[in-house]
Amino acid sequence: MFPSFLSQIFYLRGVDLIGPGRAGVYVNLVPVFAAVLAVGLIYEPFAPFHAVALALVIGGIWLAQRTGKRG
Repeated sequence: MFPSFLSQIFYLRGVDLIGPGRAGVYVNLVPVFAAVLAVGLIYEPFAPFHAVALALVIGGIWLAQRTGKRG
């Protein structure tokens, strides 16, 4: 319970610092962190679809941040 509370506080502070438009994109990293923690902590096997999903999420964030600077 306490870590969830802290994570929300830190996320809200991040939104204050970089703005809601940029911060909203990073919510998509939650499944990436969940997969990394599952592989690291409970030794879940890392499958090729994990790599594809990771690349799509990171690529989407990169694309969103890159195109946001032009406008």
